[in-house]
Amino acid sequence: MSRTPFLGLICIFAALAGCGKNSGSTGGGSTAVPGELALLITDAPFPHDAIASAHISIDRISIDRGLEQGDTTRIVLHDGAPLGFELTSLRNGAIGEVLRTPVPSGDYFRLFLNFSSVELALEDGRVFRSSDGSLQVPELGPEGFVVPLDTVLRVPEGDWARLLLDIDLTRSFQPLDGAFEDATAFSFQPVIYAIMPGQSAEVRGVVARRDSQGGMHPVDRATIFFLPIGVKDLDQAVASTASDADGGYCQLGLPPGAYRVFAIKGTRQTWLETARISAGNYAAVDLTFD
Repeated sequence: MSRTPFLGLICIFAALAGCGKNSGSTGGGSTAVPGELALLITDAPFPHDAIASAHISIDRISIDRGLEQGDTTRIVLHDGAPLGFELTSLRNGAIGEVLRTPVPSGDYFRLFLNFSSVELALEDGRVFRSSDGSLQVPELGPEGFVVPLDTVLRVPEGDWARLLLDIDLTRSFQPLDGAFEDATAFSFQPVIYAIMPGQSAEVRGVVARRDSQGGMHPVDRATIFFLPIGVKDLDQAVASTASDADGGYCQLGLPPGAYRVFAIKGTRQTWLETARISAGNYAAVDLTFD
């Protein structure tokens, strides 16, 4: 994801989009023209074979210009009925619409999210909820969780910008008492990346396995990691995702650069490397387990 009394529009929806073009102000020059912000949400990697669903609800969203700019006045984008999302459905290019609301034009550096409820359901039937304490959510104050924006979120006058929030489930849900498979309680420590569509790169492709006769079959729920070239430690992956039933995968919001794309399913592993991917472009990488 990424980073104005003149309101623009903030929108969270299921599509990947680029930033709006900058429009000149009309007449007078001194009157600030409202801008618009589109806020998007998706997920990052998680253990697909173990997780049945992951629900989050957000009841307050705000932004400010950041401490470095000397203006920490919060602009509230939403404060009311919880906005709910099921994160496991938001992968491989799927993006959920959060909201649309006017914001003053200008530059922003911080986003604040308040999680009103969180629920994690596992494939073995265990369910952990913030409402009963089996899933612990940290006390973060009235404004909620701070999402620093590495790239300035610029809302043009009379135009709009888009911001994609990528929630990393692998790192956000942590077992409190042992291994993932045996845990009786979890902690929700949100790891969220702010991405400006149009300023990031994308990798997409298909994961398949080759049978003994040379036939190709799609691989469902293979985990795909995206590592900087020369890095082999999967814990240092920039991002990860999982393949769908047709073997397809898509990772949005990668920093421009070259990547080692590494797929794993059970004991099978394979990888390929990309050339450098520039901002706004993508690489097609098909991976095969022999």
